Formats: sequence, C-alpha cells, structure tokens
Amino acid sequence: MRSNGAPLGRLILLTAAVTPVHPFTGVLKDPAVRLKQYHTALGFWADIANRIDADVLVVETTGASSVALLSPLSQTQRRKVAVFGHSPSMPATRKGIGAIEADAIDQVMLSLDGRRLVTKITGRLLVRNATDLVMSYDGGAFVARRTLDRKYVDSRLFQVPSALWTARLAGLGQDVDESDGRYLEHVLAQGLIIGEYDAMLEVRPFPRRPLIEGASATTGRPYDGVFRRRLNLPLSWVERGVSALASKQI
Repeated sequence: MRSNGAPLGRLILLTAAVTPVHPFTGVLKDPAVRLKQYHTALGFWADIANRIDADVLVVETTGASSVALLSPLSQTQRRKVAVFGHSPSMPATRKGIGAIEADAIDQVMLSLDGRRLVTKITGRLLVRNATDLVMSYDGGAFVARRTLDRKYVDSRLFQVPSALWTARLAGLGQDVDESDGRYLEHVLAQGLIIGEYDAMLEVRPFPRRPLIEGASATTGRPYDGVFRRRLNLPLSWVERGVSALASKQI
C-alpha cells in the first residue's frame, strides 16, 4: 500500500500503562515510578513533535487521567499532546499486555482520519535519534526492525500509515497469547509476512539503529552501557538473545 496525494500528517503514538494489569510479572510495577518515567518521555516527545510539526497522542490502558499525565508539561508542550483512554477487555487482559496494546492501537487507528503517518513508541522510552528516524520516510511503508528470518518485529518502535494499519493489521490482539509464548512481536511479524506475500504492504528497516533509552519493565535495568548497546545493534542473533526482555515492554 503506497500513499497518494497530500502528505500524511505526522502523529507520535505513545502506549502507556501507569498501573500494570495483574498478570504483569516484571519488576517495574510501582505506578509512581512509572508515572515519573512517562512524564520524562512525554516532555521529550512533545519537544520532538514541535520540531517536526507532529502531534503526540498517549493511549493509556489503566485508567490514569490526562491531568496526571500532562501536569508537569509546559504550556507549549501540552498544546502538542492529547490523551486517549482505552479500557481493555477481559479476553485481552487474559492474553497479556501485548494483546492489550494491540487492541489499544486498533482503537486509536480507527479513530483517525486515515491520513496520518503514525510513529508508535513504548511510552516510557526515549529515542535519541528520533527526529532523524521519524523523518526518514514520508508514508506508504511499514518501517520497523525485525530479525533476519522475519519472525520477530521490535514493537517498541515502528512507523505505519494509519490507513495501512486498519486495512491490513487490525485485530492482531486476537492472536496474541503470552501464556503460550506468542507475543505481539511474533503476531505482528506474521501479519507483515502475509502482507508482503499478498503484495499489499511494503516493509522497510529504519535507515539507522534507533538509540533507545529507558528502563526494562521486566528487569528494571536501564538501557545503557553494554546492555543498551546490545539492544541497539541491528536485529540479528544478538537481539534474539534478549528478545524475551524486549517483548515484555509495557
């Protein structure tokens, strides 16, 4: 699917869960700590949005209010940011955080006008070279990092036209089952393979590795030093060794 006509308006979509659902087993569970991390990330992404003429939308899945999320931001930053509340279904909650996230993304994409180029990022994380990456493509393709065998996609950061998502990738949450080891990263990868096979979508890599910063919700460890460098390598056999951690980001 390729874009035609006027350029797509840019939207930065941050997925957020201030208070994780009960099945979440990671160490980063304290809502106060998580909220502070979201505040830092929101300020960062609001500044990026001002720089590249984009909007920021936070889709929050645990009932946190827009006041709680936006209160530390400056007036200039707040003008760029909106909050969208998503209430997860019980089936999605039973399937895991990936199913909740996929359903939340679906709800947002369906609410858009189809003329948006969406950059999705796990909401607690920063990407130091974000401006360069976000502006690399102007629409049409699904842009992400994936393993060489195409069976795993890094769902922390990707870019996709909203119309492409709703036409080809909506409903992924139904196939996620984390109790069976089937994470969103695997289901998304399969959806991209099918779309490529049907010649209905194009998948491109980011032109450079995303310099992701933040902390793992699973282990609490920061993405810096050796650990961060490993996560920022091109997706290959190295990243497969840490894919279990990356797949549980929330």
